Amino acid sequence: MLTKKLPRLDIYETIKNSTPITKTALYRIPQIVWKRFDKMENIPDGILLIGDTICRIDPVFGQGMSIAILEAQALQKLFQTDNGERRKIPKAFHKKAAKIISPIWNMVITEDFRYPATTGKRPFGIFIQQWYAKKVFLLSSQNQKVYDTFVKVMNLVRPITSLMTPSIIKSVLIHAFSRNHK
Repeated sequence: MLTKKLPRLDIYETIKNSTPITKTALYRIPQIVWKRFDKMENIPDGILLIGDTICRIDPVFGQGMSIAILEAQALQKLFQTDNGERRKIPKAFHKKAAKIISPIWNMVITEDFRYPATTGKRPFGIFIQQWYAKKVFLLSSQNQKVYDTFVKVMNLVRPITSLMTPSIIKSVLIHAFSRNHK
């Protein structure tokens, strides 16, 4: 059972004597994509792309719809502050969308590159990001503050930098390097 290989055995213990009610089904997305329209100089007038047309991430993370909603809110603000220059909205929007996508994309690729079959250019420092992300995840099962922050970051309610406050970094390092947790 694959769950026996997880860092913590709580899921394994819960399901080891269970009987599945359906067959397991897999959904595979062929690749994640972020089309950098924010870097294009000559997008045709009247073209504005949003949601999966800009960025498609693995649905296992459950953040694609959240990205689209955040983009829609950013677009709404642009229309509300429009000074009669609607032609400039697509370019401004694509720049705002990139700022929304960037930290989420970073979280997604940090996890995707844990798998050896993942191809592409590995970002600089990814091993440190993966180490820290794993330690935060493991600590979240024991530390309520870390858990609350982790869940808010994963649900895009708080920025990823919330997991890098001095108190959380300290907790992660103590947990990672204490003799009881090696």
